[in-house]
Amino acid sequence: MSGTSWQTLLARCRADINRTGLAIVTAFDVELRSLYSYTVGLSAHEHPELVVVGLRRSIAEPALQAAADGAGVLDRGLRHGDQVHGILAGVALRAVSVLDTRRLLPAANELYARPGLPVDALQLVYPDRTGRMPWQTRADQSVPLLGFGVLAQDVSIDHLPGTW
Repeated sequence: MSGTSWQTLLARCRADINRTGLAIVTAFDVELRSLYSYTVGLSAHEHPELVVVGLRRSIAEPALQAAADGAGVLDRGLRHGDQVHGILAGVALRAVSVLDTRRLLPAANELYARPGLPVDALQLVYPDRTGRMPWQTRADQSVPLLGFGVLAQDVSIDHLPGTW
């Protein structure tokens, strides 16, 4: 991205945050081979930014807005492992901690990171067409994970690594 485009993006984010409290950025990542969208502004309230991967902009941006508004992110917070309902029709999303936000959330980091500390983020992960989350056995792996998704309640003991 050119310096002018970057400054334009940051100016748009600041204007959206001043107007509505939140900006949403959509980008394409070559490594993920996918579109992704993320919030900018939740960090100002000491909450993690939110990310969705693999959804069209027309679905992702309203979903992130609804998650920030309707899921009570600003009221009670959202943590790794939480389920989020009512964002995508009939689908429960799962919040998964993003391991490294520096590369994928540059605008959020530019505006809110502290020296040496990138912003925190949660990926809102949706199930595949069969209803399985990406970390579950036989999931189709169509949703790239930006963190560790395996949660104890989602796997049976016979599927844990090293278990005989």
